[in-house]
Amino acid sequence: MQWEALVMQSQPPKTKYVPHKTLVHGSSFIAMADSDCVLEVHIDVNKVNRVLDEKGSPAVLFDGRPIYSWESSNRATILTKEEWLTRKQLLENGEF
Repeated sequence: MQWEALVMQSQPPKTKYVPHKTLVHGSSFIAMADSDCVLEVHIDVNKVNRVLDEKGSPAVLFDGRPIYSWESSNRATILTKEEWLTRKQLLENGEF
């Protein structure tokens, strides 16, 4: 028996740029269980788009909420224990 696969090229959804502003800016810090290192993960959203349906109208979820896509740049840094303590102090003082 021979199997055949039908490959269909799907088009990415159409989108429309949405002006936006960052409400909360920051990083997540993850303690590594097997070392004294801390992983800092920072995500910057660069562009937000509203997804459009086939007719060019804004696409919505079943409950009426709009559907968005976004582009982001992610940055990860491994901090030593000393770097983490310094960063933590700056964060607590609102200096970072």
